[in-house]
Amino acid sequence: YNIWQLAWPAALASILMNFAHIVDRMFIGMLGRDPVTAVGFTGSLIWLGFALVELVTAGVVAIVARCWGAGELDEANASGHRGLWFGCAIALFLVAAMELLAPFLLRLYGPTPEQYAIGIDYLRIFAPGFGALVCAFTVHSVFVGSGDTRTGMYAFAAVNILNVFLNWLLIFGNWGFPRMGVNGAALASSISAFVGLGVILAAYRFGWSNASLKGFFRHPPVWRELKRFFKIGLPAMGHSITRPLTGVIMIALASSLKTCLPDGREVNLVATAFTIGMSTLIFGQFLSNGLMAAPAPLVGQFLGRGEPLRAKESAQKAALFGVAIGCLLAGVYILFGRELAQIFLQGSSTPVPLAAAAERLAGFVRAEGPLLPWRVAGLLGSGGYSLTRPVLDTLANQRVLDMSHNYLIFIGLGSIFSSMAWTFGGGFRGAGDTAPPMWGAILANWAVKVPVALLLIHVFHLHDFSIWLAVMLSQVFEGLFVALWFRRGRWMTKKV
Repeated sequence: YNIWQLAWPAALASILMNFAHIVDRMFIGMLGRDPVTAVGFTGSLIWLGFALVELVTAGVVAIVARCWGAGELDEANASGHRGLWFGCAIALFLVAAMELLAPFLLRLYGPTPEQYAIGIDYLRIFAPGFGALVCAFTVHSVFVGSGDTRTGMYAFAAVNILNVFLNWLLIFGNWGFPRMGVNGAALASSISAFVGLGVILAAYRFGWSNASLKGFFRHPPVWRELKRFFKIGLPAMGHSITRPLTGVIMIALASSLKTCLPDGREVNLVATAFTIGMSTLIFGQFLSNGLMAAPAPLVGQFLGRGEPLRAKESAQKAALFGVAIGCLLAGVYILFGRELAQIFLQGSSTPVPLAAAAERLAGFVRAEGPLLPWRVAGLLGSGGYSLTRPVLDTLANQRVLDMSHNYLIFIGLGSIFSSMAWTFGGGFRGAGDTAPPMWGAILANWAVKVPVALLLIHVFHLHDFSIWLAVMLSQVFEGLFVALWFRRGRWMTKKV
């Protein structure tokens, strides 16, 4: 197999599976700063839910790949069917949890009243669609385990064309549809998710992929199989859930770094910059997801054939691709990070002349250094411009974009190292040895990221740079930790 032949469809499938979320952010960016921040908070909770799905999908990929490599196709299909049963059960649980716990979960981020109201509605409308995505993701993991990373790509490509169209209709009220704003984005994503589930189930049922849904009801979930999935899935879930859990803490820390505007308003610009940065990072994470997906079936299938050295070689080649892509991403974020962030923050109620004046002032301030624009707000008065709310909002938005760019620079440099964690982590998953990536994530996030952020905020008072630097250091640590553990080679003898 060629690593790239498996990686690019997996990366593109990952893009398309989450494209609804990206389009939401882009359109919501036209509605203003509060909607952007609120949906950013909900996005972190959604990623937390996806992490729980690893409880099943990690085991599905490893077991199906191992059976497929050993030529046990009937057993591979049976394992995929049982994995789908478990995935559907988890989907129902997560939908109920999102509907019932949304108020409590959203308050953890310290939102303003406006952001809280927007976020609650978004979560509750999107929750059923999230359940559909969980089921679709489970089916896709069966395809990946069988070595097919393309079927999911085709299915989600068609579905997300629908999502873009529905967003355009429901957010802005085009063609006579109601103008629903943020709620329209949630409804469009939910409808698209159900259509996506239907398409990928059709591919599974009619044999458009390597795996087949035939005999699904003859393979109900059994406790023995559940233990196999959990043995692999629990560490994988621990790995995946660590980042969004600490993300809740990091967003809360960012929200605590309030900024007072000259008109007396207190705003959380750092939190907005953080959520915009995370939205922008999705583009790079999709490539990482592809490189993680590529070695997983290869390692599993080579181990199933009794060829551990070829399994190791495939993971190492994927890691080289990953480092190269990490360097590319770093360059893109350094050179074009501000322009990428601006995609997700376009809304402004400022009249054109005042917006132009505020933009010129913000440009002057950026040239002078990383100061808050309102530190030199007197220049507006001397230039004949009044400090109206629209002008201050425009200046605040410019500062948010500057902070988002700084975040992307730090995270881009860290992605060179985190790419090793993703690719070697994919190798561990294919072998069914999911504990090492879990420990790497736990130590990087809980022993490095959160403590360093607290230290830099409360001792060194680095403001937003405290968050950015802490995240980068955790990336460096995790990448080196997982790469060094992979070299030990104990995963080659792992039984699943």
